[in-house]
Amino acid sequence: MKKMKCIDIAVPVLFVLALVVLYFFWGCHLDLYVTILAAIILGVTVLTTYIQYKKIDKLQKHEES
Repeated sequence: MKKMKCIDIAVPVLFVLALVVLYFFWGCHLDLYVTILAAIILGVTVLTTYIQYKKIDKLQKHEES
């Protein structure tokens, strides 16, 4: 359960971090690099959320049987 709680906290934090980075650096000469970094962060966030829901679904099925 502790691992799942860390994932629950990490997903929104990574999303907010990506948004802050995009907002702070937009308009400077590092736009392309920051946008790529934000895309990577958002991709990891989406992947983490997908894995989390997959594990929750598996646990629910296991609990029902």
